[in-house]
Amino acid sequence: ADIMPEVRSVVVVGFALWDPVLDVAAFDGRRGAWRYPAYALMAQRAEKLAAWLLRRGFKVRSATGRLPYKRLAVLAGLGRFGKNSLVLHPRLGSDFRLACLLTDAELRSTGTSPAENGLDPSWDPCGSCERCLEVCPMGALSPYTVDPEACLVALTLRERAGDIDEADPDVLRRFRALDVPLYEPRSSPNVHLMCRACQDVCPWNAKAAAAG
Repeated sequence: ADIMPEVRSVVVVGFALWDPVLDVAAFDGRRGAWRYPAYALMAQRAEKLAAWLLRRGFKVRSATGRLPYKRLAVLAGLGRFGKNSLVLHPRLGSDFRLACLLTDAELRSTGTSPAENGLDPSWDPCGSCERCLEVCPMGALSPYTVDPEACLVALTLRERAGDIDEADPDVLRRFRALDVPLYEPRSSPNVHLMCRACQDVCPWNAKAAAAG
């Protein structure tokens, strides 16, 4: 409400990452920040939806990163939490990104009933599978939870930003001990691939890739 006091609905949209190049991070020297091709595409699609609402006289604001996107996605019926702490969709797996729009339009909720949004109420995406927990190079995962300070994605970004030495000493020790050239810069010093270990071993992502 502090972002948009008159908000009545939150629209959550999932964007499938159909091309691995979308998971590349590039450093924008002009702004001093990391940027992702996927986010630019997401913004274009979200703008179309926002324009549709604006043409009908409603107010719209981007939620930016100040809301719990994953929790909102589950409430909106886009999937269930997986043991890798990501949202799993029965068709897309966890290989998608989220965007949220706030609006004063009174929209029908899709999260009041699992069956209403197409999810089997009894669907348990992970069951006894723990491949993601076993493969995490930093041991940052426990069932349905991630330690954001230990996640390799966050650590590699901190290293590029120059504040890696401020990380927790134990986490930093484990990070320095890793021998994982997979996460070294590619193409240029300003480009690197994000860690995808927990996603690459997920059976749901394998199914999504096979289905195209």
